[in-house]
Amino acid sequence: MEGYKMKNLKGGVFDLDETLVMGAERLHYLGWVEALKTYGVHFTKKDYLTYAGKTGNVIDEELIRGFGLGACRGDLLLVKDAETRRLCESEKIELMPHAPEAVEFFKRRRLKTAVASGAPRKEAEEKLRKTGLLSKFDVVITRDDVSRGKPYPDAYLMAADKLEIEPELLAGFDDTQYGIESQQRAGIGLRIAVPTEYSEHHDFSKAHEIFDSLRGAIEYLERSGLFYQRSDEKQDRFTINAK
Repeated sequence: MEGYKMKNLKGGVFDLDETLVMGAERLHYLGWVEALKTYGVHFTKKDYLTYAGKTGNVIDEELIRGFGLGACRGDLLLVKDAETRRLCESEKIELMPHAPEAVEFFKRRRLKTAVASGAPRKEAEEKLRKTGLLSKFDVVITRDDVSRGKPYPDAYLMAADKLEIEPELLAGFDDTQYGIESQQRAGIGLRIAVPTEYSEHHDFSKAHEIFDSLRGAIEYLERSGLFYQRSDEKQDRFTINAK
């Protein structure tokens, strides 16, 4: 893991799938399974682990190239998105453990928050709406807003720009190597990885901290003294005084 130079942070940027929303990676996997059926490809969960965390258009190109498919760029992604959207609309969407507390950590301090997601906007907002988090974020950046997805830095850079906060003054939360690499390239100040079963094998050497849940990340932030407390903010168990 990389060392972290202490700064007074001003906000947080969260990945969506498997960072805030539980089970989303499974829906993406099933979407790619459906897209590859047409080409006679049996796509296993083990196969998908190589791609988990990358943005859809990146996976689309890699699958076409890797399996030598006679498909045009975007053909697989079109089918995958339709299937994933269908599943999102029909299945219950649940939050990752301690996701509300992680977001509330920032809101209690009146610090800005954003989502930087590789999902299309309609899908991302549907997940946030179903889980009651949509109104909690000042900015939501999706695949539709950037020309390049993770591991490129575009989503996190745009989130910082829309929040009007320098990237080095933001804490970033992501569950995959590609998300952390995206943060690192964007210059996000504090990069926190929270791996899941889909990403536990990833290389998180670009992260400053790694936790097995958002609760661990919150506890770290509570102890860290990285956030100034507003003079009008009430003391509670989430409070950290600047050191």
